Amino acid sequence: PSPVPPPPATSWNPGGKEGLPTLDFPVFIKTIPGREGRRGHTEGVLRAMGFTNISYPPSTLAEDLDVDEVLRDGLVSGELRAALEEAPRNQRSHAAVLTAVATDHCRLVQQAAGQNYSLFGMFEDDLIAAWPGAAGSGRLREALAALPSTAHVLYAEFCGETCSRVLYSPRRSGIARAHRPTCAGAMIFTAEGARAAARLCLPADDAVDIVYAGASVAD
Repeated sequence: PSPVPPPPATSWNPGGKEGLPTLDFPVFIKTIPGREGRRGHTEGVLRAMGFTNISYPPSTLAEDLDVDEVLRDGLVSGELRAALEEAPRNQRSHAAVLTAVATDHCRLVQQAAGQNYSLFGMFEDDLIAAWPGAAGSGRLREALAALPSTAHVLYAEFCGETCSRVLYSPRRSGIARAHRPTCAGAMIFTAEGARAAARLCLPADDAVDIVYAGASVAD
């Protein structure tokens, strides 16, 4: 797919209401044709929370994936590559779905890393806010303000996790240090996190959340 034009560059503004970060950083919503209802719902949720810089990058459908090109360019490895090689070319396989999602995600992360955004979000198109509107906005902005300088990603959704390994701090009551989060529906990357993810995510050997979870354990 052709590169997605970047949204207008924005910085992480720490001077918003009550001294908290504002939500004007770029947010990319991952969606596919035919999901207009989901798209409208999710955009409404985000705008009610105060997000203003929302865009929809192009998505590759599994049935449109050029498998031979992906294999030739070395965009997949390990078990995912083996599964893609074995799958019939004329069918929509699970391996093709994983590959299309992973390569789209990684290309977008690499482009965003090149723009050096202070923050940017990558959200799926089926979000439901636990705290809608101003309440959710406040909690999210507090979480962003609490991020340590070493943070790579803020996971803003419920994730599968090993709860006994999650680390908490009395100084940062609104966030916790993840152990192996398995989710990719609402991720907010820092600039350093985008650079780390861009180095990590290709070649893809699994779904992107599994790849990132493995890296968090390795750290």
